[in-house]
Amino acid sequence: MNAGDAIEAERVLAASVAAGSNIPATIGMLHQLWLAGDEYDKVEQAVRTDAERVRKAQGPFWHDASLLVRLADRAVQWAEAGRDHKDPLVRAETLAHEIGNRDVEWLVRHRRGLAAEALGDTDGAIACYRTLMNEGCDHEETIERLLILLERTGRSSDALQMSTSLATRLRPGTLRDSVAKRATRLAREVGKVPAKARKPKAITRQTFGARVALTELPTDVLALEDTNNRSARFHALDALTGRLLAARLAGQPVATGQSNSDRIGIPSLTHEERALIVEAYSVERIESRGSWFIPDEIRVPGSVMDPNRTEMERGRSKVKGNPEAVYLWAVLAPAFAAMHSPIEVRSALGVRQHSRRPSGRACTTCLSNSAWTSVFSWTQCVTAAVGRG
Repeated sequence: MNAGDAIEAERVLAASVAAGSNIPATIGMLHQLWLAGDEYDKVEQAVRTDAERVRKAQGPFWHDASLLVRLADRAVQWAEAGRDHKDPLVRAETLAHEIGNRDVEWLVRHRRGLAAEALGDTDGAIACYRTLMNEGCDHEETIERLLILLERTGRSSDALQMSTSLATRLRPGTLRDSVAKRATRLAREVGKVPAKARKPKAITRQTFGARVALTELPTDVLALEDTNNRSARFHALDALTGRLLAARLAGQPVATGQSNSDRIGIPSLTHEERALIVEAYSVERIESRGSWFIPDEIRVPGSVMDPNRTEMERGRSKVKGNPEAVYLWAVLAPAFAAMHSPIEVRSALGVRQHSRRPSGRACTTCLSNSAWTSVFSWTQCVTAAVGRG
């Protein structure tokens, strides 16, 4: 597969599995080749074979339903590349409904909302998440996406009504506490001014944040920061993030923490680096700056923390009193995901080089180009930051 011969790799892996191999890495690699090659019939057959395991799958990691969820995720990947291709999502939704695990079905249908978001259809995404909520879905990711989109689109009253209802409906725990805290904040914000006065006003002078939002190139954002004396505080943070990314890409672990713990840490931090993270990412400091979007509990993909862990082996942490976890979740994980995305579509290119379906090859190329564009933009930003430091 490293040589680009994905068809031969698939043949070898399929023969190994047919001979009785139950090595998870072998089976997982074969499934990845099927997904990358849009061989959805084979994926469906594999899911049906393991239907009983899918029926018994439970959160928070849903290991036994991961292939079904990854099938739905293909539609999200296409959407992120600008293509509205729902075939894998429809197949996954149909399978989930037939198998009969309600939570897994909600997990799969959540991807329809993610695909709508990626395509810029915010109203469609809200409608999808709202439908799931009305059916009784209590999944954290669905609740978070719905409330965030409602606030982002100026529907704070709807978000308040939804969060208030959820605070009484959800089971006791961190999710209910987070929703209740959001409801309290929204009640204060909505109650500050009469409803008629909450219409957006014309901006006579753009704020710094508004100008950043209208800027497309990362180098232009950095230039804007320099012009407005906003860049100095990022120098040390840029250096820290660069060091941790370099260590992780070199195959070194950068963080510790397990799914059954309440804390994630970065052991290699110096005293100065730890003080920097406390100053920038402690919950108290973030909320004092007017940001109330941080949940009470966060999860970081295991692959970001340690090369010996999979993405699904997430580290879990309370955010209160643990700014290192917030930094990993808000900064390092997204940066690592952007840099790693071209690798994830490389196998798809290998399959498509031997495919007889030109349209599939074109779409995979689109996915690859989108991934590399993201990395190129991020690299431009890093290069400019290093140059200015």
